[in-house]
This record gives sequence, structure tokens and C-alpha cells, in this order.
Amino acid sequence: MPVTLRRHAATAKVNGKRIVTYPKGKEAILVAREIAKEHKGHTVFSRTSNINRAKYAAEALARTMGKRNKTRPAKYLGFDYAVLNEPAAMELIGKKFAGDEIAARNAWLKGDTLNGTMRPAKEVAENIIRMNLGLGLAAEAGAKSAGRKPTPMNNILLDNVTHSWVVESVVQRLTKGIPNPPKVVGLPKENTGMYIRFVKQPSGRFKVKMSYEEFFGDVTKNFAECMLPSMKKYLEM
Repeated sequence: MPVTLRRHAATAKVNGKRIVTYPKGKEAILVAREIAKEHKGHTVFSRTSNINRAKYAAEALARTMGKRNKTRPAKYLGFDYAVLNEPAAMELIGKKFAGDEIAARNAWLKGDTLNGTMRPAKEVAENIIRMNLGLGLAAEAGAKSAGRKPTPMNNILLDNVTHSWVVESVVQRLTKGIPNPPKVVGLPKENTGMYIRFVKQPSGRFKVKMSYEEFFGDVTKNFAECMLPSMKKYLEM
């Protein structure tokens, strides 16, 4: 089961509110077509942050792949999970970082909780790896936690849509200590992000392969560090 972790759709400010306008919404549709083409014959299951621009990106892919049911919100993908006090965090970014979102993001990735207004990046990343990306491993292995029946689930794409900082925290955690990891410089492009694939080995266990922008590599060791023993046993170390 391939798994995505993507940034939400682009927005524009209209009357002080962020909404997905047609030109920006079209980008989500174009990316959805690319993903659907790559995963032809798959059924998509979507989990998202609880904000509209995340739901928009997920629903664009679901419609493109013929899935009409609503997307499901997921706790650990939510903006309100990573940010404990949004007004205070925004005020701090404005004062301490002069409104520079990338500088604030970089500080957060290095362990700064922005005066306690943010949950630690490592904690956010590890919970998403275990509770969201880990569903792909459970499905591949036929583990009971993947669904009602402990049987492998084939031809399914698990799409997770969240926020740029969250995507980057997961990328950083999974590539920790790996030679030539992807450099987190700007913000990831809207509607795009990382892909995880579980590659079955002769032993019956799995290797975890991750692609993100120009990076492609084996992240099995770091992935395993975030999993419970009941799931770690399915990984080829």
C-alpha cells in the first residue's frame, strides 16, 4: 500500500479569510490527475487535517480516482495538534522572527517549541509515522490493526494531507542520519509531498522506501524507531 503525506491546497485571502479560489484550486486537480495516473487501478483512502484547504486537496484526488465518499479527519494531521496556542504562536513568529515563517519553521525543526506554543517537532513526526504512515505497513503485512480482517490489502493508496511544517518534520525524522538527506529550504509546493512504499523482502518482511522531491532512499531504520514492537517485527532491519 503506497502512502502519501502531502501539503494542503494553495489559498488566497478573500475578505480576510483563506479560501481555495479557482486558479489555485485547479492546481490541486492537476496534481490529483498526476497521482491518479501513477496509481491507476488503485482505490484511495484519504485522511486529512481538519481545515478546508487540506480537505480540498484530498477530495480532488478522491474524485479523480472515482472515490465519492467524504475524507476522514485525522487527529495527528491536524493543525490544532501541532499548534497548542495559535494566537500566541503567530504573535511570536511576528515578533521573534519578524514574520519569517521559514525561519520559525527551521527553529521548530531544531527543537524550539516557540515558547511552548508548538508541540515538539519530533513528537509530531513520530506520532504521524506510527499512527498514519504505519497503516500502510499494517495493510501490507495483513496485521489486525489495518482493518477488520487480518489479510493484506492490495491496490489501495492511503493519502494523508496536512500542513507544510508537519510534512517537513516527518521528512526530517525519517532521514535522520542518512547520507545526503533532502534539504529543507523553502516550503514544499502545495498539494505535493512525500511518498512511502513498503517493499516486500524474501524473508516476508518489508523495507521502507521514501521519495521526496529529488530524494529517494531506504528509511527503514528510522521508520522502525517510531513503531511499536507489534509492527516493528514486520520490518527488515
